[in-house]
Amino acid sequence: MSAVRPLVTSPWPELRLVCFPHAGGSASAFRTWPAGLPQAVELWSAELPGRGAGAGEAPVADRERIVTEIADGLPDGVPLALFGHSLGAVLAYETARELRRRGLPVPRLLVASAREAPHLPHPGEPVHALGDEAFLAAVQRLGGTPAEVLAEPDLVELALPALRADFRISETYAFRREAPLDVPILAIGGVDDPDVTPADLEAWEEHTTAGCRTTLFAGGHFFVEPAEAAVLQLLARELAPVPA
Repeated sequence: MSAVRPLVTSPWPELRLVCFPHAGGSASAFRTWPAGLPQAVELWSAELPGRGAGAGEAPVADRERIVTEIADGLPDGVPLALFGHSLGAVLAYETARELRRRGLPVPRLLVASAREAPHLPHPGEPVHALGDEAFLAAVQRLGGTPAEVLAEPDLVELALPALRADFRISETYAFRREAPLDVPILAIGGVDDPDVTPADLEAWEEHTTAGCRTTLFAGGHFFVEPAEAAVLQLLARELAPVPA
């Protein structure tokens, strides 16, 4: 079952930042983030079946089910901000829309990282249905999966079902038009990302009535890792003036 789990808690949080990892990623992608965020910000992460703490469960490739379960498990009582990288940006965006459908408070901020706006076609040819060898080669070219995992057959066997499920969600995502969110959107990307262009990021403005800004960092599709300090500085500025 998809869940949200705290990475660091606060007795008096003023805001909860919920992070959604990239395809094949888990909460561990954000394990070093607490040190770079304001103390008033409590860090949580989405965890999908077959990944991280849910590694013993069968992976799920049903995006609507995942979003429903995430929305069910989100903590209440404290304002939210959502961050999603690549596939995670889609899940964060759809979670914000699900909260609105339920009449619940929407996030104070949505950060969409390394993902084209939802209404745009996903770049490249789909790879989730390829044979194992071709699929793993495509995953390796895209990056984001540790080389030590791809080099170890036993780890590959464990990771493959979740990777396929995540790529299937990402590559088969079909945007359904609704009214734009009344949520500020910060769209960030890497200057050398071959798949997500500045125009792709700027197109997020169609999905908000509260303003959209874009920022580029040095690096490719997974710029968040080498540019982590700069990304966290930006997030700290964005999240610091949190109303009590």
